[in-house]
Amino acid sequence: MYDPAFFGKFGLKNVLPVLVPDLSYEDLAIQDGQVASTLLERLVLGELPAEEHAQLKQDVLAYCERDTWATVRLFEALEQLCSEDCG
Repeated sequence: MYDPAFFGKFGLKNVLPVLVPDLSYEDLAIQDGQVASTLLERLVLGELPAEEHAQLKQDVLAYCERDTWATVRLFEALEQLCSEDCG
C-alpha cells in the first residue's frame, strides 16, 4: 500500500500518522529512534550523572513501549486494509 502522504518513505514515523492517526510520539520526551539509541547507549555505559539516570531510563522505556505499540497498531491497520482490499 502506498499513500502520497508517506512522501516516498516507508519508515514507521512516516506511515504511522497516515495509517494510525490516533497514535503519535508527540507526548514523549524522546521522539526519535536515533536519539533513543544514543541515550540508551549512554545509560548502558553509565555516562550519566545519577540524578539524570532514572529520568532518562524512564524516557527511553516510554519511547520503546510506544515504538512497540506503534508496530502492533500498524500491523493491525495493514491487516485491516488487506482484508478490505484483498477480499
